[in-house]
Amino acid sequence: MNKPRIPALILFLIAGFLLITCFSMMAEVFFPVDMGKTFLLDRLKPPSFLKGGTPKFFLGTDSLGRDFVVRLVYATKTSLSIAFASMLILLAISLFQEYVGDWRAKLAERSLPFRWLVYICAINAVIIFGVYGIEYDASKFIYFQF
Repeated sequence: MNKPRIPALILFLIAGFLLITCFSMMAEVFFPVDMGKTFLLDRLKPPSFLKGGTPKFFLGTDSLGRDFVVRLVYATKTSLSIAFASMLILLAISLFQEYVGDWRAKLAERSLPFRWLVYICAINAVIIFGVYGIEYDASKFIYFQF
């Protein structure tokens, strides 16, 4: 019996994803720079492969002189970290549901006003913490006009 072969394109995509993941997780090693530092003399440089570009900035710079490659690598690291944390949270929720029971069914058995209260509180939490972050402070929200 022949084992099914994995197509070459799938292997190429997996290898590329692993390369990007390893490269972005070691961003501090490859690009030991301060992300808040700006270089106004190097602002709006075109990519190195276009006319007027320099090899120092492969993808060019933004209006504050920050290198796009460095910003892209650090943004990839942040995005992959968030994705990994989300996977862990979903794993914990699924294990919780498997061993404790289906909490959605228990919520559906409750009265309608209680369900609406739970949904409205959840939506408000997502909106408030999504816009203002975990450091949300009600006094800043009220006294500084949002």
